[in-house]
Amino acid sequence: MLKRRTILFVSLLMLATGTTTVAQDFKTVFAAMKEKHEHMNRFHVVMTVEAMDGEKEKPFYSERFEMKKDDNHFLYGLSNSVVLLGDRHVIEIDKATESIVVNKRDIKIEKSLTRQIRFNLDSILTSYESPTYLGEKNGQYSYRLAVKEGSVNTIDLDVNKTSGLLSRIQYRYRDGQLVNIVFDVFDTQPVFAANTFSEDKFLVQEKGALQPVGDYKNFRVINVDSK
Repeated sequence: MLKRRTILFVSLLMLATGTTTVAQDFKTVFAAMKEKHEHMNRFHVVMTVEAMDGEKEKPFYSERFEMKKDDNHFLYGLSNSVVLLGDRHVIEIDKATESIVVNKRDIKIEKSLTRQIRFNLDSILTSYESPTYLGEKNGQYSYRLAVKEGSVNTIDLDVNKTSGLLSRIQYRYRDGQLVNIVFDVFDTQPVFAANTFSEDKFLVQEKGALQPVGDYKNFRVINVDSK
């Protein structure tokens, strides 16, 4: 942690003075952060995503996304869906259609799912102009990246100076639209309850078939493996 914070501090000094090595130092800092993000075996993350047509407009889209990971167990939740990678099955719950899709755990399925949710900073690091250091406020280091081309004009990034992890991303589009992603929780050492990743919260085996329980007892179960 000390080494990462030292690299970040040196990079901020160079960003502030406008030296020619700014871009390389910036990439070093964020490459280290990317490495840390992608190799966490346990974490609890809660993100709030909002989209609005302008700085002073009310959000036309708002979503809360929660992720929990403990080694090879995962639990993802949105307002209308839940995905669990448990001991035996991948369980996908669609609250809108009141349905539950069940698959046995499979390497190909898991790789596809983890690719979708992995913190991928590559797109940020390959398409920006010279970064600008915006300063430090409330324990956050802030950067602004001017994007070379495409629909996004600038990307603002806040990095927690203690943990070295992202705390906010803001995409500002050329048409004036804004998308804010705020990491409300980013815990890399969470303590989960014993039943956090339990399949029994959603399904139980009865009379040779998987049956929904609890809040999902009236949902339709689609067991892909039984077909």
